[in-house]
Amino acid sequence: MKKNPNQLNEALRIINSERGQVFAGELEQTISEALIKVKGEHEADVESAEALLDADKQHLETVLNRILARRITYQYRVKGELLGGFRIQVGDWKLDATLVHQLDTMIKFLRS
Repeated sequence: MKKNPNQLNEALRIINSERGQVFAGELEQTISEALIKVKGEHEADVESAEALLDADKQHLETVLNRILARRITYQYRVKGELLGGFRIQVGDWKLDATLVHQLDTMIKFLRS
């Protein structure tokens, strides 16, 4: 990729202006993803029906780090529509232990 300091300077100027808020979130996400790639890390997206306690987060991170054997950064989100439990995604690896997923599975089983 060819370096263009003018583009970087223009982006910084816009960020510092009032208009910068328009794409600040998107830029932050892009930078975050780039840093994770450079560091060789993976991001775990953890969604839960309720906020997890710090002790629960620590236990989850210890187990995932051991299972996946790689550096992971964690992003936690609360999604009440999950009804209970949690859902984790790290790259292509997924674990869905939500109540809504279990109910969907039971409904499909009962209909078959």
